[in-house]
Amino acid sequence: MNDLPVNKAIPELKDALSKGFRAVLSAPPGAGKTTGVPLALLDEPWLQGKKIIMLEPRRLAAVAAASRMSDMLNEPPGGTVGYVIRGESAQSAKTRILVVTEGVLTRMLQDDPELNSVGMIIFDEFHERSLQADLGLALSLDVQESLREDLRILVMSATLDVERVTALLDGCPSIYAPGLSFPVETRYAGSIRAHDMVRSTAAAVFEAVKNESGSVLVFLPGSGEIRHVADILEKSELPGDVDIRPLYSGIDRQSRDAAINPPGPGRRKVVLSTSVAETSLTIEGVRVVVDCGWSRLPSLRAASGLTMLETVRVSRASADQRRGRAGRLEAGICIRLWSEFEDRSLPEFTPPEILNADPAGLRLELSRWGTMNPHELKWLDPPPDNLWNNAGELLRELGLLDAMGRLTERGRRGATLPVHPRLAAMLLRAEEMNVVPLACEIAALLEEPRDIIRPDAGTGCDLNERVRLLRNYANKERDSRLDREACRRVLKQRDNLLRLLREKYLECDMTLSGVLTAFAYPDRIGKRRDGKGEKYLLSSGSGAVFRNSDLAVFGEYIVVPVLGGHGSEPAIFTAVPIDAHELEDYFSELIEIDELIEWDRQGKSVIARGQTTLGALILNSTPLKAPDPAVVASVLCEGIRQTGLHVLPWDKASESLRTRALFVCKHGLDIPDFSDEALLAELEEWLAPFVPGVKNFSELRKLNLKNVLENRIGYAMLAELDRMAPERIKVPSGSNIKIDYSSDQPTLAVKVQEMFSCKKQPALMGGKVPLRIQLLSPAMRPVQTTSDIAGFWSGSYQLVRTEMRSQYPKHNWPEDPANAKPSARTTKPK
Repeated sequence: MNDLPVNKAIPELKDALSKGFRAVLSAPPGAGKTTGVPLALLDEPWLQGKKIIMLEPRRLAAVAAASRMSDMLNEPPGGTVGYVIRGESAQSAKTRILVVTEGVLTRMLQDDPELNSVGMIIFDEFHERSLQADLGLALSLDVQESLREDLRILVMSATLDVERVTALLDGCPSIYAPGLSFPVETRYAGSIRAHDMVRSTAAAVFEAVKNESGSVLVFLPGSGEIRHVADILEKSELPGDVDIRPLYSGIDRQSRDAAINPPGPGRRKVVLSTSVAETSLTIEGVRVVVDCGWSRLPSLRAASGLTMLETVRVSRASADQRRGRAGRLEAGICIRLWSEFEDRSLPEFTPPEILNADPAGLRLELSRWGTMNPHELKWLDPPPDNLWNNAGELLRELGLLDAMGRLTERGRRGATLPVHPRLAAMLLRAEEMNVVPLACEIAALLEEPRDIIRPDAGTGCDLNERVRLLRNYANKERDSRLDREACRRVLKQRDNLLRLLREKYLECDMTLSGVLTAFAYPDRIGKRRDGKGEKYLLSSGSGAVFRNSDLAVFGEYIVVPVLGGHGSEPAIFTAVPIDAHELEDYFSELIEIDELIEWDRQGKSVIARGQTTLGALILNSTPLKAPDPAVVASVLCEGIRQTGLHVLPWDKASESLRTRALFVCKHGLDIPDFSDEALLAELEEWLAPFVPGVKNFSELRKLNLKNVLENRIGYAMLAELDRMAPERIKVPSGSNIKIDYSSDQPTLAVKVQEMFSCKKQPALMGGKVPLRIQLLSPAMRPVQTTSDIAGFWSGSYQLVRTEMRSQYPKHNWPEDPANAKPSARTTKPK
């Protein structure tokens, strides 16, 4: 322990913690802070024999850190140094340093907020910004400020935004511990795409092993890529002294130790690891790092409420940490499977999990803590309001919170179970139905990050099949398709849940597996689209699709607990059938029965039906025999609004009335607006009362539109309209001729002879607006347009007269038309 680089900073750290209660320690990977600091502080006077709790963000790192510290003390884990992770622990009455993860610290705080047996809490690798670390720090600071002023809090990290963290901790001391590293040569192998990742990584590793000495540490996004690369390498002609060692969360202890510990004499190793090896673990013997440049992070889609694991570009901070692993023992090499140009565009840091992850568990924990508003606590980044609110809606739907956001009795019990709130709600509902063992099997299978069926087995998506295979494994029936390590963890979690619920395992019929799963995922009940095919609509409104599955297993309705992939419609990874009658029997509180009256654009008609729905799913739909006429009329109006006024039965009379109304409105008469915009906006007021029972455009043809428009104007205003803008006007010949209001200036088209003797221009709007006169020949062709009839008679009429006499010699063309007798007949009198 004396040779750890972090030891240089220990005196300053001890001094800070003896004078205050908070500190920040930053040190590069490999400085030894994870194992050196807790042991160095164990005998400090202020600790007074109490425990040190150290939070690690990863289970594998927690066990490795506790094991390493125990080795340094020549003790087995569970003595002075112990650990507690989900489903596994090693501790005793003499344990002084307890390494925990997976929300264990949160549960300790919930069960005993004062933590009387604890003198210090260390948050290791805080730069990873796991949601549980952020929550644990927020609760610990709350305890320190309100209950335990003497509680020490230490935040440690390899790369850290020190200023923000020290500000959160009220300006506490910040200590830097230098690391021990050798030069690392960085080589850029050029750009690769995500779908070429496995092949390109395997090729780069093969070349590195052939051309370089020492062991190789390879970074890949997940266990699937690790298995594929391992398979390629094992089939290649690797040197005989090379061992392939996978390293990811969930592998057995023997495999983990083989990856972490030094290789045997004369041996080298290729460690294929997820990002767990970035900072949390020290891999012995590594000289070469191959970094594929991708990472896998959970991301919550706010629109659908679905959490997806997304493969994204690694951040610059993570890439630098990976690179540093090559220079721990001697000068090393880092091979980056991207270009220098791409390197400049990498994001600076990995986003904190709290900004993108599902906050349902966080909200449930804070409700149990007594905090309904997260802003009452201290956070580096508080949970986003939209995600927080969506989580509240889910928890209310699960029956864990009431309408005011407080814990229900079910919520109080559910918050104590070490599973996601969805699964906690399912387990508690299973108690009421006496099928707890089946619910524990389902919960354990869904909590396990790895499928119990090997990826190369080719088995479909059926959850019931996984329950059956798990039972076979428990009954010692061996099946080559199964991932035995995953099966062991699932059974361990099943038994742990049974113990917490005080139940014994008794094999249950799987008939209710769909119902139980739907209790956990009421927003992921799916109905097959169009009654066939692989596409389903979920009750949340999102789509989902089977990509590689035997659809014969599944019927019209399913529940989809596990989704993934990319694109607008995620892939269904795990599903279970459920029957329509089960939805009616067990989810009546979510089912709504409505009368749906809506516009069918394609059919251009009003559709009226009674509809039974569960979220976005239509369970049943039948035509309504007597829909509300007022609602039908309103929906018809909306259809007209979407299509346009041209669908109404316009004729000459209705068009004329409308153009007259538009004219007088333009010239200041207080009359309803007949513009397209006004008519469309007010359809429900002027049209709806005249179309009761009309359901489509065809039935509109019977409508007398002129009468409808007259009703909009009103009786008194109609008289004023006729006075100010009459439909017809009497000319000197005695004829009543219709006025054309369709243009900007109303026009009267009349034969020349009918206007003889007219000395004053006709006018509208009480004489304010001259009426334009379009004078016609005997053949009804325009010969002159004028707004000054007297001026026409004394002026250009003589030219018109000369031309007309030559064309129409039998017609009367007097020299003095202003004083001539008008006539509707245009020929000369006999």
